[in-house]
Amino acid sequence: MAERIALSGAGWQIAGFHGEDWRFRTAYRRETKVKDHEWLPATVPGSIHWDLLKAGEIPDPYFERNSRLVEWVHQRHWAYRREITIPEDWAGRRIRLRFDGIDYEAEVFLDGELVGEHESMFRPAVFDITDKATPGATHLLVVIIKDAPREWGQLGHTSTVHTGKARMGYWWDFATRLVNLGLWQDVWLEAAGPCDIRNVWVRAYQDGTVRVATLPTAGDVSVEIRDPAGAVIASGEGTDVTLRVADPQLWWPHTLGAQPLYTALVTVPGDSRGVTFGFRTITLEQNPWPYESEEKPLPYTFTVNGQRLFVKGFNWVPIDHMYGRPDLGERYAQLIEQAKAAGANLLRVWGGGLIERERFYDLCDREGMLVWQEFIQSSSGSDNTPPSDDAFLALLEREADAIIPLRRNHPSLAVWCGGNELMDGKMHPATTAEPALALLARKVAELDPDRFFLPTSPSGPIFGCGDENPNPARQHDVHGPWHYRGPIDSYLPYNASTALFHSEFGTQGCLAPASLDRAIAPANQWPPNDTNPHWVHHGAWWMQQHRVKELFGDEAATTIERYWRLSQFLQAENLRYGVESNRRRWPVCSGTIIWQLNEPWPNSHCTNVVDYYLRPKMAYYYVKRAYAPVAASLRYTSPILADGVLRVQPFIASDAPFAGKLTVTVADPAGRVWHRQEGDGAVEWPLPADCSDVIIVTLTLTDANGQVVATNPYLFSRASAPIFGALADLPLADVVVGRDDDRLVLRNDGPGYAFFPAVDIDDARYYWQLSDNYPLLAPGESLSIAVTLTPRAERADTDCPHGRPAGEGPVQVKVTGWNMRPRTLSWEV
Repeated sequence: MAERIALSGAGWQIAGFHGEDWRFRTAYRRETKVKDHEWLPATVPGSIHWDLLKAGEIPDPYFERNSRLVEWVHQRHWAYRREITIPEDWAGRRIRLRFDGIDYEAEVFLDGELVGEHESMFRPAVFDITDKATPGATHLLVVIIKDAPREWGQLGHTSTVHTGKARMGYWWDFATRLVNLGLWQDVWLEAAGPCDIRNVWVRAYQDGTVRVATLPTAGDVSVEIRDPAGAVIASGEGTDVTLRVADPQLWWPHTLGAQPLYTALVTVPGDSRGVTFGFRTITLEQNPWPYESEEKPLPYTFTVNGQRLFVKGFNWVPIDHMYGRPDLGERYAQLIEQAKAAGANLLRVWGGGLIERERFYDLCDREGMLVWQEFIQSSSGSDNTPPSDDAFLALLEREADAIIPLRRNHPSLAVWCGGNELMDGKMHPATTAEPALALLARKVAELDPDRFFLPTSPSGPIFGCGDENPNPARQHDVHGPWHYRGPIDSYLPYNASTALFHSEFGTQGCLAPASLDRAIAPANQWPPNDTNPHWVHHGAWWMQQHRVKELFGDEAATTIERYWRLSQFLQAENLRYGVESNRRRWPVCSGTIIWQLNEPWPNSHCTNVVDYYLRPKMAYYYVKRAYAPVAASLRYTSPILADGVLRVQPFIASDAPFAGKLTVTVADPAGRVWHRQEGDGAVEWPLPADCSDVIIVTLTLTDANGQVVATNPYLFSRASAPIFGALADLPLADVVVGRDDDRLVLRNDGPGYAFFPAVDIDDARYYWQLSDNYPLLAPGESLSIAVTLTPRAERADTDCPHGRPAGEGPVQVKVTGWNMRPRTLSWEV
């Protein structure tokens, strides 16, 4: 490619390429020659909040209610500066400054002279400075970041949105008000000859056809196709070349196959560019539809290389409020790996957040994770209709013209979507009858015609799931619910659903103590309800204490240590049931996308299954079981056995034909087995009078060789409210903790069940993942858990500001549970 020098770097290192690195200060005047002590070290890419935090100018906005103390930051102008030295051998070449992402509006100066202005988060800003930059000379680059535009957060009027800025930062139910500003993506100094490549578009298909289109300024173009090993396997010349590769290795989602990545190398005199791509064909096909309706459904069955798949997805939100932070690379990798390990095959990038950084899409390409990418539009509560004024439509077209070419070469990108929960004037999911969505549909057809465009999510024609919308013929793609609604109402929408696709639903759960302590001081953690201002600030929409008391009683949750487990159990139970319900209806229902995988800051309660500190909640492991290639589930109306009779219907869901055996076992908390039956026939079993009120129903799948491939336990009760009150005073189980090579072994040597043993590692030196967690262990039962520890190269920055010091010596693995004494095991790495 054209010769480039990265201008990214950390002023904190006081080192780097060509002179002084980045520094920043308040831009209360335009002049740039000010006293040096007024300039503080900065990091690019970065965020103004991150730089202020590192400089000690603001408190940690993620701790307690500190974010309210930094809301002034986005109301200021800020200046960033650094020196740049132009290489002498760049004489006679065109010299450009390229900003991959400026948040949001800026003026750029070189030696005090304005070289250009820019307004957009997602369109790169490119300035030709050939006439101002002298080869061999050092110049002063100054960028003035203007104060943030006024915009709506979650509550407002979508129809009056006037920017393309990420709206999450203006406050959302899972995010505080922290409006970003800064140079949030890389900055480059570029030199080009008379010919340079502006854009390369690679379209590759499963039959081996590959079409490479190049937008150069001038000159002859040559194209080489290289296989994953780097060998040249096809070549041609021209700005629009069609080549054929014999027997290509196909790119697949990781649940279906491998992810071989090829390279198209495009060369013009004085410039070249390599583009990674994969051979695959992705289409959306019609779902089976048994209803007569004038409203023909859109296609929702994702088909890759001719093979249909059930979408097992997570909704993805920005991984940090300060999304320009320079130390997020490993967080991206860990979160995508956690999604993959849970069995997910698709991430929906939510329209209130970001067109993600290039690293995200590269990782999805490599890991085999499909991407549903939304344009930056979202609902607002008061009205959810996309703007239709000329100024906004012109802005939207400029954004689409830049965004689509930047992302279309990624094989993981499966579908474009107009935005999140956009509605028409009657509060029905919007269609391309809305001018903004018609424009985006036209731009996708023009710039990326091989990909499907969905107008919004949900795409309707009605919004909600199941009992909220009783007309079964109108449930195509739906959203909701998002709360645990009690032991009866929580199951109604899923049991009543006839949806073809369920692109968003969730349930809240509390933070685990090791994470909660980093967000709220222990002295301020009780009570976990709306009388506690810290809990309100970190999760006002998601309070849950009343539900925990409803099911487990007032005495069951009298401390945070007891409360968080029960809150996470309610989240796990409800999310699991929603996933299992949708999966049971395949192929009529072709996918389910949980709200949400992650969160951008630590919420005390929230609908994410992995918390801000990358600690999976109980729900993560329950969803992982539901997303497994072979899974067993139960259909029921409620965990309450009102007449003392267990009535459930077992199901087996499998990605491929399964020839094993299903066993249903009913036991009490003391470990006594009361009933057992084989097969997926309906269970109708009256509880004997001397059986405990609370029972555990466990589904066990064994393969043809008798090996257990899956277990799935459920709790039921015939007691009056609180239905699970008997669990408050269970006798202590005797859980033995040991190590077998790289596996942690939990064994229940007690006479009764061990409820929800939770394995936790809190060591800043490592990222960690577990193959399983939070089991219900029967007497004599063991669970072997694979433990993966990954050293954190980015530890220093990741742990500042809201981290903990790195430990020393062996890693301490802690195991706690509802009815067990805590255990700690020293783990030598």
